[in-house]
Amino acid sequence: MITRALMLTRAPMPRLFAALPVVAALLLTSGCGPATELSDGPIAGLGLDDRSAYNELESPAGTDLVTADPTQLALELFGTSEPVEGNFSESVDTVVESETQRVVTLTQTGLADDSVEGKRYRLDFVPAGQNWQLDWVGDQQRCREGRGPQEWTTERCL
Repeated sequence: MITRALMLTRAPMPRLFAALPVVAALLLTSGCGPATELSDGPIAGLGLDDRSAYNELESPAGTDLVTADPTQLALELFGTSEPVEGNFSESVDTVVESETQRVVTLTQTGLADDSVEGKRYRLDFVPAGQNWQLDWVGDQQRCREGRGPQEWTTERCL
């Protein structure tokens, strides 16, 4: 009798799980928008979609930088070439990739600084023939505890 009770309670569960892929697909597609619009694209809500969430920087090498590989240029301009001690981590991500724009972020955390825990750079690119031209650069930082905000911000750390 115990075995039968277990079978009765287990039988409805597969029906419930069978509906999960449909629900997941609806949830995933309900917020999708065109990647060409930053405010509606895949980076909306992540603090990446609005340039005002970054301090604008002058391009380190001028405004006429053209590249076939925006992620490589981000590393060349802001990446770390020297070995770093501790929990340092660096990553480069293309957060918007469309025919009309590329947005690349380079994130560094675990910095050897007593105030700044991390830096994040945003590089916006526009088409230039078969390549990409650097159009805009900005940065954010994340402070260590007691030195300012621990989320990504334009505020300077203490």
